[in-house]
Amino acid sequence: MIIAVIADIHANLPALRAVLKHARAAGAGPIWNVGDHLGYGPFPSEVVDAIQKKRFVNILGNYDAKVLRVPDNGHVRKTNRCKLRELAFSWAYENLTPAQRSYLQSLPAALRLTLGPWRVLLVHGSPASPTEHISPSLPPDRLQELAALAEADLVICGHTHRPFLTQAGGTWFLNPGSVGRPDDRDPRSAYALLTLTPSGALSARFFRLPYDCQKTAAAVQKKGLPPEFAQMFLQGCALDDILDQQSLSEQAALLPPPPQSCPNPPPQGV
Repeated sequence: MIIAVIADIHANLPALRAVLKHARAAGAGPIWNVGDHLGYGPFPSEVVDAIQKKRFVNILGNYDAKVLRVPDNGHVRKTNRCKLRELAFSWAYENLTPAQRSYLQSLPAALRLTLGPWRVLLVHGSPASPTEHISPSLPPDRLQELAALAEADLVICGHTHRPFLTQAGGTWFLNPGSVGRPDDRDPRSAYALLTLTPSGALSARFFRLPYDCQKTAAAVQKKGLPPEFAQMFLQGCALDDILDQQSLSEQAALLPPPPQSCPNPPPQGV
């Protein structure tokens, strides 16, 4: 069986459509989706509608949880970075229907599946926390601890936006990368095709797919979201990277101009 594994759509409908089209053409059946449907992108409602299809198995991501907590947040933090993040959450909340919010609220933070001999655990971050980062650079001792905690043959995770497949303590860990908001300076969408066999064999293929990121950026502008959000999709960067670029540009603008050299310097020693 071929399974499409996706994560971190971040309200980017054109990217999701590109991935689903590619997965269908490759013969994928089920779609395992490990959360962060929302955040920064201009299509929260459309993405939630899309993931409610029969083939999807969905769990909640940490950004989804933050969006659902918007009514409980009574203040806005003072730094520009935090204001932009909170705007992303509040705008997504306001642009979901009550039924869509209720659907997201119904999603589990983790889900166990059994597929033949395979015990599978779907999480957004790690078996310990939806916000813990699992990456190839994670210390081996910690990966061993998470393998023991998972009690699974395969852990599907997202959150870091970094595709990888690794093994520890007899447990495989797979991250498909980010469908809608890659942050490795490559704006192409990422996902994985996973094959699990009844004999216990596993194989995974990772893909980076071009999509119409200009359409996503234009929708950001049309819907009145900050231009920084559009640049995240166009450049394949995290919000902090975009704001750091702006800060460097502002600092450069404040520097005095370099001294102008004289094109014909006067002769020396006269």
